[in-house]
Amino acid sequence: MKRSTLTGLIIVLSVLITACSKTEPDPGPPPPLSKITKLKIRFTQNVNGVDLSPTDTIAYTNLSQNLYSVKSMRYLISNIRLNDYNYNNYEIDQYHLVDVKDESTLLFEVEKDFPTGHYASISLFVGFLEGDNITGKYPDLSNLSPSLNYPLAYGGVGGYYTLQMSGRFFSDPSDQVADPYDLGLGGNTLVITAQDSSWQPNEIVASLKDSGFEVPDGTESVTVEIKLDVNLLFESRWGIANFNLDQHNTLLEVDNIGSAELSKNLSTAFKMGSVTYNE
Repeated sequence: MKRSTLTGLIIVLSVLITACSKTEPDPGPPPPLSKITKLKIRFTQNVNGVDLSPTDTIAYTNLSQNLYSVKSMRYLISNIRLNDYNYNNYEIDQYHLVDVKDESTLLFEVEKDFPTGHYASISLFVGFLEGDNITGKYPDLSNLSPSLNYPLAYGGVGGYYTLQMSGRFFSDPSDQVADPYDLGLGGNTLVITAQDSSWQPNEIVASLKDSGFEVPDGTESVTVEIKLDVNLLFESRWGIANFNLDQHNTLLEVDNIGSAELSKNLSTAFKMGSVTYNE
């Protein structure tokens, strides 16, 4: 082998060895995981665990032995709060109307981000707080059809309905003709005593039992399911009779007993559902 060729080969090998011996630069520590997340809330409805199907077909039985259907149902949610173990309350300063016949309303995407971490519980208001329950304050609600406006004749200040629900029912299985029901629960309820007959604020607080959940750092979004069991609207847990469509099937606006029963039942009808990540 010629000397020049050998010298060239040595140079090439030297270059290759030098190139292979170079180490990659240290990339440093990975970026920290995000400590904020997007929050979504999925509202679902069921009757004793069976998904609610809004229809005029009578398919359900409540504890008062009314056979009933749910043709339509809307309810208003506001002031949802996530409560952590350090007694911090993270409030969602938004309202949301759920219409069981409109699938687009079943998922509520919260505008602001929330901290990751461990949450102990969830609470919410059904309807509006008294100071927010003002006719015309929210044009998107005021202009709905059918109307969500609570008539000024009932309660003086008007505002918006908390719950609207309609369908048909049988008093018992032997009935041949179904009767209609139309339940309208407002932000004010009629209170009648020996000394007073007036409308009082109807502020319904629902605190979900066993609603703790974790959002690990780095979670892009978390979806929390809140379930409404429609049959719990008829079940009293207050030592009084169950809500009976025979006795309270319309004009709850001026039915102080029926509206009080339904309001109390509504406060405990919501349950915690599943928690999913990065949907």
